[in-house]
Amino acid sequence: MNNAEKYSANSATKEKHTSTESSPRDKWLNWLYKTRLGNFALRLVFCRRWLSKLAGLYMDSALSRRHIPHFVAKNKIDLTQYEDCSYKSFNDFFIRRLRPGRRPFSQLPSAIISPADGMLSAVNLSATSTFVIKGNSYSVSSLLRDVKLATEYENGLAVIFRLRVQDYHRYIYIDKGKGGPVRRLSGNYHTVSPVGLEYTSVWQENSREWQQLFYENIGDIIQVEVGAMMVGRIVNHDVTTFERGEEKGYFCFGGSTVVLLFKANQIQLIDTFTDCFERELPILQGQTFGELLL
Repeated sequence: MNNAEKYSANSATKEKHTSTESSPRDKWLNWLYKTRLGNFALRLVFCRRWLSKLAGLYMDSALSRRHIPHFVAKNKIDLTQYEDCSYKSFNDFFIRRLRPGRRPFSQLPSAIISPADGMLSAVNLSATSTFVIKGNSYSVSSLLRDVKLATEYENGLAVIFRLRVQDYHRYIYIDKGKGGPVRRLSGNYHTVSPVGLEYTSVWQENSREWQQLFYENIGDIIQVEVGAMMVGRIVNHDVTTFERGEEKGYFCFGGSTVVLLFKANQIQLIDTFTDCFERELPILQGQTFGELLL
């Protein structure tokens, strides 16, 4: 019996009937974000970096392997898509690799491909470089903490990939090119679930890393990786030059977000994804979502 069959068999015996009521996780998040006492606890304890680090240590341990079967069943993960191996910990499973060829991508220079699996949304940046996500207003300068660089993205486009816990958590470069220095911004960790986004300014409070990427065909963009509650690490590989489709890094356990910032008149979304200005749409790593404006 291979790894996929083993976990599927174990999961079948543990999976419970789906309920129409809120899950314990939903009730817990509602308490944290929607009540005064919960919000106080969130800011005092649960969003502190030490707790995320402690959770990360546990998820790196062999003890955490026992959570894998239930996680697979709950999130309906098709393990046949992934390399078959014996996982040392839950985090080892969480950053599992896809089998070769599972995320094909276009080699057309004009094609803008997704760096990650997840839920896609997009916002046109205003002349003052502000944009709204889930009812909260943010500026490019506050996201990057770089006022001068933010001016280069006035009237540009922010494309947001929200990775859910069931998604593939490795992300790629979307074109051939080279990268600038990585900027690491410390902060508190918040969940990227809808209730968390509704009640917190996730971009201003979450730890994140960003980098200018100088792409051969696309031109200069900025990619931002945003950590979420109980994400132990954002791991970016230390490379200066790269090819289209090459892995850039990965997130350890938790839901996370990747943001791409494009300059004015740099790209446009293809028809399939124009609705993402109004709502989130599912997307897979490597899938074409935009095209260059020539």
